[in-house]
Amino acid sequence: MLVSNARNAELLNLENLKLFEIGKVFPKSGEKTSFALGVSQIKKNKSSTAEGILKTDIDSLRTALGANFDCEIKKGEYGAACEIDIDAIVSKLPDQQALRALGFKSLPKDKKYQKFSVYPFIVRDIAMFVPENVDEKQVQQTIEKNAGPLCVQIKLFDVFTKDFPEGKKKSFAFRLIFQSFERTLTEAEVNAQMNRIYVALKDEGAEIR
Repeated sequence: MLVSNARNAELLNLENLKLFEIGKVFPKSGEKTSFALGVSQIKKNKSSTAEGILKTDIDSLRTALGANFDCEIKKGEYGAACEIDIDAIVSKLPDQQALRALGFKSLPKDKKYQKFSVYPFIVRDIAMFVPENVDEKQVQQTIEKNAGPLCVQIKLFDVFTKDFPEGKKKSFAFRLIFQSFERTLTEAEVNAQMNRIYVALKDEGAEIR
């Protein structure tokens, strides 16, 4: 799964791809609950590795749980992964009375699960020349107003300035991700939204490349 999802990560401008799974496993020693975590680097750089990123995440998990546990990080062709024995961690936790005394109900509730779509996404890139005094935010706001609710992400990925006979112009290139939580989108639906964006940008003086 880590490998198959990595193919889409670059389209979404992700530098690293992280996946986890919690479930029952059945080794020779008997059934247990296991937590598996994998990291794959999409954009390689000398300052970090998949193993280093995974080690940092595991240390953060140890701190958050207040528990020390062993975890062997295994390096593979596409990244690094590890498996944690959840049952072993739970067995070392305090009894229920001690847990109640910790007052978990008073902890801040700022962490919320964010639902993701199981339906495929469609990617569109749009590039344009605009007057030199127009900035990135102005262009992005125009795109956002006309992209509709099916556009779930807009990201700038290229900027440069070019000389023209009439003066300098800026070039902006954005990547748009369209996706529905209810169904698979059609090319026609996305093309209709893109046409609205093209018209709005042209009305504001942009030259679509």
